[in-house]
Amino acid sequence: MDISEDNMEMRPRENGFIHQLFTYRQLKNPSSIAVEFGDKHLTYNELQKASDALSEIISATATDSPYIAISTTRGLEMIIRVLAILKSGKAYLPLDPS
Repeated sequence: MDISEDNMEMRPRENGFIHQLFTYRQLKNPSSIAVEFGDKHLTYNELQKASDALSEIISATATDSPYIAISTTRGLEMIIRVLAILKSGKAYLPLDPS
């Protein structure tokens, strides 16, 4: 069985940066679940609100560096942080928390 053939779904690609595509999806489906981790989840609106708030802080305080390092375990907070960094126009550098 070839997994790539059995699970391939063809749909037109949207153009833009990942955070722009996320915002597009959030406007179309605000109350739909955007991410799940374990028994927790965030809707597109909740993720947008949390990442926007953090993005504003990053933009105001990290003006000199094009990179933001994050050291965190997998989970909803990691997704919020990555999305916020991208929204602030920075690149993220993932660091192993151990």
